[in-house]
Amino acid sequence: MAMSGAASPMVQQDVPKGKKVAEWALWTIATIAIMFGSAELLFGSIRGCAGVESCVEAFTFDIEKTQLNCYAIVGLSTAFILELVSLHFSYESAKPVLGLVNGLDNTFVPPVLLCVTLFVLILENMVFAFSDSPWFAAASAAGMPVYTSIYVEWLINVPILLVLAGSCALHRTVREVKRPLIITNVYIVFAW
Repeated sequence: MAMSGAASPMVQQDVPKGKKVAEWALWTIATIAIMFGSAELLFGSIRGCAGVESCVEAFTFDIEKTQLNCYAIVGLSTAFILELVSLHFSYESAKPVLGLVNGLDNTFVPPVLLCVTLFVLILENMVFAFSDSPWFAAASAAGMPVYTSIYVEWLINVPILLVLAGSCALHRTVREVKRPLIITNVYIVFAW
């Protein structure tokens, strides 16, 4: 079979940058502000877990599970280091031809996003594993801890995972990824 001289077209990823990322962040921040304002008006101030006895007791019971968080830190750190080393060597080997091959720089976006996701998960597990007091939790109306750090992690990682799945894996446009991303962040904020 003879091959023609024309190169096959490279699939371009429509990766969100600058203005789009700022717009998504502003939607999330606006939602958080509206949610906090609404909660303040409807329910009064949000109570910290440290000030509610039943919440502190529930937190003390949950603190027994920190060994699992330590295991998660080790596993996530291993994956993070492996991904970071792979990204470094891929970039170093591609550096000489970065300007020559159109779109080659976009191939580094998914590993960078994955590294950010793993790093955020490591930080979240460190908060659970090494905290002696429930400074990162709020008290629900029933007096149980609501771990704010989990929702913060979701607000960071879920958009990254939607971009990885939508733009990087499925080659959807930023416009197609935008609506589910914003709606999901709004849902996460209101679920908190």
